[in-house]
Amino acid sequence: MIKYGVGGPAACYAFSIGIHDRATATTLAANCPYPEPTFRQFLDRLSQLTTDEITTLTDPDTARLLIRSTERRRPRATQAAILSGTGTFTCPLRGVRHSGNEAHLAQLPAGTPLDLVRAPSNEDDSNAIQVQHHGIFLGWIAREIARPLALALDENPAPRVYAGLATDARSIASRSEPISSTCTTRSP
Repeated sequence: MIKYGVGGPAACYAFSIGIHDRATATTLAANCPYPEPTFRQFLDRLSQLTTDEITTLTDPDTARLLIRSTERRRPRATQAAILSGTGTFTCPLRGVRHSGNEAHLAQLPAGTPLDLVRAPSNEDDSNAIQVQHHGIFLGWIAREIARPLALALDENPAPRVYAGLATDARSIASRSEPISSTCTTRSP
């Protein structure tokens, strides 16, 4: 703690992963529910933060760092939810700007139900999963999440997967932060 000039282990962990602003490290540490977290507990807590929570708690540069680093951990959460048959995971929605339907997405509040449509004939990724709202294409499930999710969706019988918009797209449509969707799996 002396090395980083902060008052607790969680703030030190924040510094060790590349957050070099004391105020941001302290804010993230205060958001951790464990009084004396392990490094793993701190990282797990960060990976559970939504895009909105990250952007509220940190500055834009730190938000980009955290969003990218937590995205790398999400495939594990996806796999755990799929294997257990129940659970929730959040993943980024990719290709929104290229879908041409940003205006439609910008009107959707958080919690809006979304449809996941497998696209195995996609030339770039046979595990591709489209995200749609009432038949309107919005984007793609992030590649790192699509693979384990596609494997599960291709099972017979497939698990029930409910998808919803995790971030209020109306508030971030004009910014560069990734829009995310939440998927909940349940056993058939």
